[in-house]
Amino acid sequence: MRRVGIRRLCTSLGEGFFGNLFKSFRIFRRGFCNLAGTSGMLTQVLKLRSETRRVYGFLRARDLPEDSLSAAMDFWQIVKKRFMCRSYLDRDVPNEVLDRILEVVDHLPSAGHTQPQELIVIRNQNTKESLALAALGQRYVAEAPLDIVVVSDTRRSKQRYGRRGEEFYSIVDGAFAAMLLMPACINEGLGAAFVGAFDDEAVRAVLQLPNVVRPIGIISIGYCAEKGDKLSRLSRHRIIHYETWEE
Repeated sequence: MRRVGIRRLCTSLGEGFFGNLFKSFRIFRRGFCNLAGTSGMLTQVLKLRSETRRVYGFLRARDLPEDSLSAAMDFWQIVKKRFMCRSYLDRDVPNEVLDRILEVVDHLPSAGHTQPQELIVIRNQNTKESLALAALGQRYVAEAPLDIVVVSDTRRSKQRYGRRGEEFYSIVDGAFAAMLLMPACINEGLGAAFVGAFDDEAVRAVLQLPNVVRPIGIISIGYCAEKGDKLSRLSRHRIIHYETWEE
């Protein structure tokens, strides 16, 4: 996400916005400097409140460029809210919310645009119970109101890239799909957890997958009933390298 210079941002928002904003502050300043009594102050504050609301509405209504500062703020809010939620409220995920999450499939990246990724949406309780067993007994897979299983049809990757496509690109592309689904869930006020520990053949049996379709991960989704722990992380200076890798 590129940073937006103040000159470009000013151009995007228009002079009218900043003129109104400065006008509001002048009103506020005059209110404190020149008021003779409490009633006069209240009048000026109400004027400021009305002007600020109008200006804020103007800002939100503008068709801002995708790389604007507000878009960057929304992105980082979602990133920082993300954690692996493994406990869910007894509350269903509405179909309209699910539909908005699934819109992400229209934007998935893949090697050579081979598009091997496919999603299997699971609501049936018996199927979720079977998936939980296949996932080495991880109960939250069954307790979540909704699971999405990400799979890759390796034939599409293999057709273009041969063995590397079948054994590597198809997995990476499936991981791309899972990683984009999770912030899409957070954007809808939901929690999600990626499950990668499972018996491949057991998952294949539950979902009736052919051998050429590889399970990549199970994503449990629901309204989260827990708060994420603040985990310690390696310093960015420890994990970011420039030009070559160094110990």
